[in-house]
This record gives sequence, C-alpha cells and structure tokens, in this order.
Amino acid sequence: MIKIEKELSKRYGEKIEVFPIWQGDYKDIYKFSLKNRALVVAVNKKKSMSRSYRTVLSNALQQWLFLKGLNVPEVYDFFEVGELLFAVHSYIDGKTYSDFKEHQLYLIGRIVAQLHSLTYQNRPYVKVSKKAYFFCGAIELLSRALRNVKNLITDKFYRTLPVGICHLDLTANNFLFNEEDVWLIDFDKQKRQPYAYEIYRFLKNDISRINRTLFIKGYESVRVLNNKEKNYLAFKGIEF
Repeated sequence: MIKIEKELSKRYGEKIEVFPIWQGDYKDIYKFSLKNRALVVAVNKKKSMSRSYRTVLSNALQQWLFLKGLNVPEVYDFFEVGELLFAVHSYIDGKTYSDFKEHQLYLIGRIVAQLHSLTYQNRPYVKVSKKAYFFCGAIELLSRALRNVKNLITDKFYRTLPVGICHLDLTANNFLFNEEDVWLIDFDKQKRQPYAYEIYRFLKNDISRINRTLFIKGYESVRVLNNKEKNYLAFKGIEF
C-alpha cells in the first residue's frame, strides 16, 4: 500500500493517502481523494501480456460507455509503473446487495439493455497501440472461433442471435445502487457474445420466475428481445 501511495503522489504532485476497498489475486482497489474529488484506483498486477492488453481495452471501453451516457464510472487516468497497471476511476457512492429487490432487478434489466443497445453494430472507439489491438484481436478471433464451433454443435439457436460487446460478469458485486439508480462496474471480462447468452448467464443464477419477469420488463423497456432470442432463452430453460 505504501508503494501505491508513493506512485500516486509522484504522479499527481501531492501527498496521497489510500484506503483499501477490495483485494484479489489479480487486482487491488483503493479509495483516495484528489483535489477534493473522491476517486478509486484499481491496481492490476500484470500476470501476462494478454491480461495486460485486456485491462487496457476494458478501461477504454468503459470510458467510451461513460461518454455515451451509460451509468459507469468515468476513467480519470490510466498509467503503467513497472509490472503494475493503475486505472483511476471516479468513485460511485453506492451499495451492493447479495439479494436483489424487485425494483433493483428492473433497473438491472434496463442498464444491461442500455449496454447492449450501445454496442450493437457499433464498435467502441478504442485508442491503444496497434500492437496491443492486433494481439487482443488475434486472441479474440481464436477464442471466438473455438467457442463458436462448440456452440454450433450444442446449440441450434446460437449462430442466429444478435451479437455485440457483453459485460459477462453480471454478479452482485458489480452493481452499485444509490437512491434512484444503478451503476455497472468492472468490465475486465467483457467480450463479444450473443446478448441472449449474457441474459441467460444472469437469469440462471437462482432468480425466481417473478424476478426474471421484472428483469425482462426492465430490459425490454430499452431493447426488445426478438423471437430468436426468446426461443434461445426458452431452449436454455429460462422461463419468464
């Protein structure tokens, strides 16, 4: 933690004190104040070149979504020191919930649909080096090809579904609620997938049929599922 404070103080020219929020195997998150503004810094421990580039791309995507008006933290700064990647975001004063309330599921449906609507046939502008973009692109093409072969064999609807950038980590810890709204955080696992697949992954996690309906109602207030997507969800056992 002392090293984190030292690097932040050096970068911003004033003494910075950080307070731990979350610590994990690949990333630690701290809160701090800069010029009376509350910020958080995610310190990513580079374990591989692919993880490093994915972190760069996920932060670029997050800032693009912020500029498009989605409720995500603004990316204030992004820099590298040795083996560490520092991503500085605006601090969102919200709470996480292990069990979602009914109105929260409606809000979650809305923000997921907003994400999907923004990224459908609209590739975010990502400003990174050509080497980084090519490297990530090559990995993504390979993983997508392998994934598609598997899904084409096991899932008759998969290849006909609308595709775009999905969050792919819609867990309780990644939704922050304040009095009236919800914020989506942590885009580290984002990638291109069918939108219905992301919905399936979220709704399969012990969510009751009534609450599934609330999520879908919120989702379709922004983006209406087509018949192929509804058939896919029914095929995967998701009823609402």
